[in-house]
Amino acid sequence: PVRVFDDGKKTYFQMPNEMSVAEAPVLFLIDEHGEPMLVNYRVKGVYYIVDRLFQRAQMRVGKEGIVSIYSKGYEPSLFERLF
Repeated sequence: PVRVFDDGKKTYFQMPNEMSVAEAPVLFLIDEHGEPMLVNYRVKGVYYIVDRLFQRAQMRVGKEGIVSIYSKGYEPSLFERLF
């Protein structure tokens, strides 16, 4: 991604303008055990939009292309802390 940011509720991944659908990465969130899990997201223009905040994620293209993303300011919600 070119840039990753949030608005306090959703996370936005800005992708390169020249990226084609064939080379678009798949987004995974990383759980508390370090395991990747698929997450629902939508693509709007050059943005991937996730309807939540998270601490860690990965974008993957094939088996070799992996980019790890970490949120330094992530605070789990009360719901996430309880469950």
